[in-house]
Amino acid sequence: VALISGLVRRFASDGESFVAAPVTPAAYAIFRARSPLWEIFPLLPRSTGFQQREIERLAENPPAFVLIRDVAVDGREDLRYKNTHPLIYEYFRSQYDEITSAAISGVEIFVPRNLTPRS
Repeated sequence: VALISGLVRRFASDGESFVAAPVTPAAYAIFRARSPLWEIFPLLPRSTGFQQREIERLAENPPAFVLIRDVAVDGREDLRYKNTHPLIYEYFRSQYDEITSAAISGVEIFVPRNLTPRS
């Protein structure tokens, strides 16, 4: 929660949307935020068509930041977000810049390209 709180202060303090996936859906309630995606608890694989519709939603309402927990749900490699939602994950990698965070191992944070972060 502290990590997401810092990201909200830094990148989404004016109520911008953000993505917190796959195992952090409570972040939307805690910060009274709306996800730009339909699926807020993305644990299982999704079809290409579903992912393309989600990417369209992202393009219409670009998140101020994206936080992906690189976790093998139930210890299963096939249930990592990058494996269950490969098109969306690649969209984040291609449209956003990854910033590093030493706060929590296995967390990927992406911000829009050419963004000047708020202090």
